[in-house]
Amino acid sequence: MKRLLVLLLVLVLAASAAGCSVKEKKTQVPDASAQSGAVAGTRIPNSFKETLPKFTFDGEISEQYSEGLRYTFSAPCSEKTFQKYVKALEKAGYKEKVTSGTGYYAATLKSGMRIEAVLKDGRITASVWRVN
Repeated sequence: MKRLLVLLLVLVLAASAAGCSVKEKKTQVPDASAQSGAVAGTRIPNSFKETLPKFTFDGEISEQYSEGLRYTFSAPCSEKTFQKYVKALEKAGYKEKVTSGTGYYAATLKSGMRIEAVLKDGRITASVWRVN
């Protein structure tokens, strides 16, 4: 009788553990910034990124995509590099509806793409999305 009870408890435990792992797999959302270059290269490119000028920051860039919604990146960046990037954004056409200040730049392309770039603690974080 004890063996049957132990066997039943082991089966219930195994079934609940299997159920939990399946549930975790279903709810897990892939993080684009954690993907390797090879895997990230197979993703459909986010067209929002293509509106930005090619630029080299002070270190490695981490990126995050919300396909069709937003492209966000972050990288080590000095004040001098930030100012150069703002000039590159202006040259690329981001000069409509400008809001700027120390360590901050937001502007829109005529096509309706908006960027917001913030420099804080030696790191730039920028997001691009469509406003209309």
